[in-house]
Amino acid sequence: MTSVCAVQEGRTLPDSGNATMVDAPILGFTSRSHMRRVLFAAPAFLSALQLFLVEPLVGRMVLPIVGGSAAVWNTCLVVFQALLLLGYAWSHFVARWPIRLQVIAQVVVLLIPASTLPLTLSAGWVLSGQGSPQVPLIGLLVSSVGPLFFALSTNSSILQRWFAGASRSGADPYFLYGVSSAGSLVGLLAYPAVFEPFFSVTQHRLAWSTAYAIVAFLVICCGVASLPTDADRFSHRPELCAPKPSAKAVQRWIWLAFVPSSLTIGCTTYLSTELAPVPLLWVLPLALYLVTFVISFAGQAVRPRDPIVQWLSWAALALATAHITGHASNAVALTLHLGALFIFGLLCHGRLADSRPSPEHLTGFYFWVSIGGVAGGLFNALVAPALFQTALEYPLVLVLASVVVAALGNDSSRTTRLLAAAPLVSALFWVTAASVPQPSIACLVPFATLALSVVRRPSIRVASYTLGTLLFLQLSIRASSEHVVVQRSFYSVLRVAENYEPGYRALIHGTTVHGMQAYDKSLAKHPVTYYTEQGPLGQMFSALSGRLHHAHVGVVGLGVGEIATYAEGGQQWTFFELDPLVEHVAKTYFTYLRDAAVTPGVVIGDARQTLAAIPPGSLDVLVLDAFTSDAIPVHLLTREAVAEYSNRLGADGLIAVHVSNRFVNLARLLAGVAIADRLCGVEQVDAAAGSPVKGLSRRPSHWVVLAASCKTLLPLTLDRRWTRLDTDLRLPVWSDERADVLTVVRWPNVLGGMAR
Repeated sequence: MTSVCAVQEGRTLPDSGNATMVDAPILGFTSRSHMRRVLFAAPAFLSALQLFLVEPLVGRMVLPIVGGSAAVWNTCLVVFQALLLLGYAWSHFVARWPIRLQVIAQVVVLLIPASTLPLTLSAGWVLSGQGSPQVPLIGLLVSSVGPLFFALSTNSSILQRWFAGASRSGADPYFLYGVSSAGSLVGLLAYPAVFEPFFSVTQHRLAWSTAYAIVAFLVICCGVASLPTDADRFSHRPELCAPKPSAKAVQRWIWLAFVPSSLTIGCTTYLSTELAPVPLLWVLPLALYLVTFVISFAGQAVRPRDPIVQWLSWAALALATAHITGHASNAVALTLHLGALFIFGLLCHGRLADSRPSPEHLTGFYFWVSIGGVAGGLFNALVAPALFQTALEYPLVLVLASVVVAALGNDSSRTTRLLAAAPLVSALFWVTAASVPQPSIACLVPFATLALSVVRRPSIRVASYTLGTLLFLQLSIRASSEHVVVQRSFYSVLRVAENYEPGYRALIHGTTVHGMQAYDKSLAKHPVTYYTEQGPLGQMFSALSGRLHHAHVGVVGLGVGEIATYAEGGQQWTFFELDPLVEHVAKTYFTYLRDAAVTPGVVIGDARQTLAAIPPGSLDVLVLDAFTSDAIPVHLLTREAVAEYSNRLGADGLIAVHVSNRFVNLARLLAGVAIADRLCGVEQVDAAAGSPVKGLSRRPSHWVVLAASCKTLLPLTLDRRWTRLDTDLRLPVWSDERADVLTVVRWPNVLGGMAR
């Protein structure tokens, strides 16, 4: 059967909406066909590249306003996904118009936002620090980059629609989707590798704005090339040329897009908080997500019963076992979770590629796929934090991926499906019962489903599913008995663990302990962990106690309030904390703030903004304790930031920075800033050797102290435990315009440390 569209346009389409169209060259048009492919591929590639360059750029620009955390990046992703959905919706809407109107509409869409160039953040959106910053952050993103991002997001599907309509050979336009995904991948990797280290934010903004004009010109050229030479050629209604996709097909597209999208954001959060808090680690999950699109729409779809999937599934089960039993390094754990994202992304996107409709309905296809992607992002970034007290969404979607895996396997056995439901239900029970469900355990369910999909003997499946059920029931009983208080905010999931160490309550975020306190009342008023009286911070306050009688001490980062134990009568203490939940936890479950010699004030909001309200010269000591967790707030360590801190200090003031971090060497960075700004600096790496004093728990820590005058630091420089900062002129220096995070990452620790 030949469709009406095919007759009208002089080409033959395959039957029943199969998207695998033969691009057989017609005599005399081979060269023109290749030129057309290049003409359309160029703006498709560059549009996607620009989209994925503007995302981290805008994220970097909003950092000083909202602070840094995985939640901020996830919110940005959701906003960009929503704008992408609007772009696809617009393209689907105008695809019904005559081609001339489509071209005119696209020109208007591209040119109107150009009036806002160069890219800047909109004024008027103020994040007060009270309550969740999501709504003002979303408003800031939409008003600043929304029109430009929307315009670029319309290009991919409309270019494919034009290519399909203008091609005389019936060429498959879906290759352009692979080209777009490749452009997205290049843009994503180019930011940390090229733009961040070698270009300032201003240079990047100007280059991006120039590239936008080039893309707009190329899209207009494609539109002109798509104009019909015959007035009747595009006079038909495209939506009548092929059967519309069924409601079942649309639902399948949404679910197949939902699962990888949710897994990507969940994996990003897990890796950057629970496993290895490394800056820019979010690049890897998103890059793999894009790679699965490129592979799938390049004609290399992967299916559950493929041998490579089976082998990878068994390997993943072995990795999960090693990780769960504590015999795996970070490299193994990274491989497990990134591998899970990659495999399930390939399976879901491969089925999407297999089920794509004929070109007449490609704009609708992208619209529904985008609906699924946005739903996955919204679930993780907005819905889950409101529903769950813990980070349930990632292990939950890992378990639910088993449903998709089973559906992709096309197993028609009712008995097998019922058997598979048993471990699935028990796994869901474990996820909801556990105070801190482990995603590595949740990985067992979908990978086991994949590995067993080729097993034909019912007895083996029955035994396997029974063991799986018993495993997760046992885990859920054990997990539900754990005595841990968990609370969640926009920025973090905080755990208050009882008897984290014998006799101590601890505050934990991810894998980082943010403070502890002893149950024993005689010990409860003494600082522990990184802040002990025998450690670097205690030594500093002891050495300077003679001139701090009426000092004003500022502390960036509250934790559980241990540093407040150094307060003395007559002093003024102010804590600057980004997350309101931290203040609540510190005052509810710990007594350091209540027991302090003075009543410390707590100011909620980003430190650079809140410190700006402090009069110049009013602080005597500023302690920075905001760099040990999941996201390094780059804007707090730039030359401009240190200059602002110095401006808030008196003549003899000093800055103490807690740089204990397994994955990032911030001491090198501060040494570079000290050289650049002619500051004096000393450091101490406290290995916490020897037995605890008075039974107090002491942890290794690393501290750096900076001052404008070397005389201020004389009491510390005379102490052999303190050493001068490195004076190598090649040390990195960050600024508000340029910060290369990769230069300070401790890669051996990232890959070699034992995963926890």
